[in-house]
Amino acid sequence: MTGQAAPDNDAGLTLDGYQARAVGTDVLPDADEDAYVLPLLGLVGEIGGIASELKNAAAWPRR
Repeated sequence: MTGQAAPDNDAGLTLDGYQARAVGTDVLPDADEDAYVLPLLGLVGEIGGIASELKNAAAWPRR
């Protein structure tokens, strides 16, 4: 690395432009009755990770 900053390819990007680009990366299914399942499973996974950390902290307290 030379210590130089990376070139700013998005100079002047507006919020509208950012949102237009972000929509193209959406991997969720179109809105239907099951559209909530994937984000909900992700949230449950995050909660499980927190629960695991709490369990480990309770089992192995730092001294």
